[in-house]
Amino acid sequence: MKIAHESDHPGRVVRASDSARQVARLEVQGLASGPLSEDEDMTPRDQWGTLNRTKKNETEIAKSDYSGRVVCCPGTPKSDVSMDQEEAVLATNPVAVAGSTFTHLSEVSGSFLQKPSKKSKFLSASTTASTMETDITEDPSPDDIETPGERPTNIDKLRDVLDKLQLDDLDSLLQIRDSLEAKCKELRLQADRKKQQDACSRLPNISFAEDGNRTPSELSDWIISRELGSGRYAKVFSAKHRSSSDAQVVKVIEKKVLSSKQDWINANNEHGVLCKIGKHPNIAKLTGALQSQERIYFFMEFVKGKDLFDFLKLRQQNRSPVPKDAVVKIFSSIASALSTCHRLGFCHRDLKPENIIVQQNYVAKLIDFGCACSRSQLESQCVGTMPFIAPECMLECVLDGAPADVWSFGVILLEIVHGLRALSNSLGWDTTEKSMQETGSQLTTVFQNPVQGLAVIRSALKSTPAFEGDETLACMLHADPSQRPMAEALCEAAWLHQ
Repeated sequence: MKIAHESDHPGRVVRASDSARQVARLEVQGLASGPLSEDEDMTPRDQWGTLNRTKKNETEIAKSDYSGRVVCCPGTPKSDVSMDQEEAVLATNPVAVAGSTFTHLSEVSGSFLQKPSKKSKFLSASTTASTMETDITEDPSPDDIETPGERPTNIDKLRDVLDKLQLDDLDSLLQIRDSLEAKCKELRLQADRKKQQDACSRLPNISFAEDGNRTPSELSDWIISRELGSGRYAKVFSAKHRSSSDAQVVKVIEKKVLSSKQDWINANNEHGVLCKIGKHPNIAKLTGALQSQERIYFFMEFVKGKDLFDFLKLRQQNRSPVPKDAVVKIFSSIASALSTCHRLGFCHRDLKPENIIVQQNYVAKLIDFGCACSRSQLESQCVGTMPFIAPECMLECVLDGAPADVWSFGVILLEIVHGLRALSNSLGWDTTEKSMQETGSQLTTVFQNPVQGLAVIRSALKSTPAFEGDETLACMLHADPSQRPMAEALCEAAWLHQ
């Protein structure tokens, strides 16, 4: 049988034979009090039967507190100040009691949290030899050895101190109370700063505001009221700034739904893009941004109108085509918004009818920049909503996000002219399920020649009337991204001014 010894070097455990272990046991047996525990028992035992432990009055074991200091056993007088003297001093000065106890608690508070090993019950022979003549008078019994659960807690010691205080100590106690209140206030401020730092670590450019762990009715300078709608990542509420009479909305994003690194990047990008765009007639303006421990708040101007999806759905239900005036204004509005984004180096990446608000005068505004990013720093993942995703994105070979936005805008124009889901219906996507790769390859084949591809779409939809912007539409749906027009050029399309 092999028995593990205490490591002879930090981090290294050595082993010893039975005989070597027993020799070490012999050295300690003369010092250790009480019988050996079962797990410390050695066999064969009668080999050392002729050896007796030292007498109680000759060799004693000093108790060690858990901080490593040697202290006297119960009943042992101290060498410098006796217990009677110390108690007399503290009894005549209750404030000293509080001060000394607080100091003592500070010194030993950490020691109470340490779990003692079996070896810490007794000192080694070499450590004890130098102290047993002066400090050791009595062999401790098992009842005298305190376990962590039996030791008094800091709170228990504080209660003992408080029990000894009298009316004469009131002024001192008030001073202590004031000091404690000041310290508590300081620690609360530190905790609040730490909480804010943790909350803002992923969104450092957005200010912190406490919301009480719920969507509040008031937050900083804004008043938040009824819910207007919800999506996958956020809810939208009506809002109003205290210093303005203009109606606003607030987009509330729960941080817990931002489960990936890319989700946090998207939230950062949305804030950054809207801040750089500033005020634009065809983009919903960001008026403020805040964040709490659990939520992100984007305050934006309220755009009164319908989203393009509902606008087209109503027309389709009533079997009334979209007026040319409406087509021109909607197209011009979104082309202008995209032109500004692309010029600033960003792409939207999620153009679809639901993200376009059509006002009563048909002027449109682009919203929801939650997927926006730099044109040249695109992630390999496919982002967007079918059927508006460009084929190069489906095939994961996109190099610039701007032409991909133009493709999405082309599919939107196709739906404005030929009805919702025009592309999906004409290519059979509603009846046949295909992978992204298969869909991307199909689009590349159909629109290799965009004029012929557009003719195929019109034929499948049984739509014969020609559209004045067919030439522009065909260019926007070119399979080759480099052959598509830029958004700035779309603003100058000839058919818009006829």
